[in-house]
Amino acid sequence: MKSVCLQRRFTFLILALLTTAGQTPVAAQGSPGTMRWFHTHVGGKFTFSPDGTTIAALQGFGSIGLYRVSDGMLQRILAGHTGYVASVAFSPDGQTLSSGNSDKTVKLWKVSDGALLRTLTGHTSDVDSVVFAPDGQTIASGSYRTIELWKASDGTIQRTLRVDAGMLSSMAFSSDAQMGPSVVGPE
Repeated sequence: MKSVCLQRRFTFLILALLTTAGQTPVAAQGSPGTMRWFHTHVGGKFTFSPDGTTIAALQGFGSIGLYRVSDGMLQRILAGHTGYVASVAFSPDGQTLSSGNSDKTVKLWKVSDGALLRTLTGHTSDVDSVVFAPDGQTIASGSYRTIELWKASDGTIQRTLRVDAGMLSSMAFSSDAQMGPSVVGPE
């Protein structure tokens, strides 16, 4: 078992304990002496909502769990992908969650009730990374050598970018959205 610091955000320190059992316990440490555990799918991919109250984590094949940080309770499961979820990202206002999947789609979910808002199609390979622009108006999704830029309000493709990297394991916009998405591929 190996402990890895994945993210520090707000007052929470996130740790993932990598195990061979197929489940990755993720701990969120809040105030001194408190620890919350969340069980995610292999890979331990998760993200915080912008207000820090919810964690979206891979739950299993094709699904995402939304957990309340204050007590670790599962609030709901978002199910609908037909492959493994590879990436999740909250919109800046925390109202929408995007998910990228091995079924070559991006799904947009309403966080408050778990409703599927829309499915974005256009990738020709697995979607490995999703991210919202800081203004929430654009979603970038990355797959093998391709980034699609989507209009968040209606799901139309605004632009397709071809990149030299193979799989795009991570992307980010600059905070002013003047640069981005920046990409990271496997080493």
